[in-house]
Amino acid sequence: MLTTSIDLAKKVAEKNSITIEKAENVIKSFVDEVHTALKGGSAVRINNLGTLKSYVRKAHEGMNPKTGAKLQVPEMKVPSFTAAKALKTALNK
Repeated sequence: MLTTSIDLAKKVAEKNSITIEKAENVIKSFVDEVHTALKGGSAVRINNLGTLKSYVRKAHEGMNPKTGAKLQVPEMKVPSFTAAKALKTALNK
């Protein structure tokens, strides 16, 4: 089952006795701040969840899976997530 940001907003609103609109704004603000931090090269550590960071993947030669043609993949920033021990433990109980 996929949980969407709307589903999360409803749960946050219910648990904190706020409107769904306010919860959606909090979640949007959180996501915006994570994007800003990662774009700026900072890592974001969320206790009991994990660490989000970005790294630069070097340019490399790739292949189009449909045609088999070789192509050059440019250097780019990519996100990375490392789960916290508490998350791993919770998933394996």
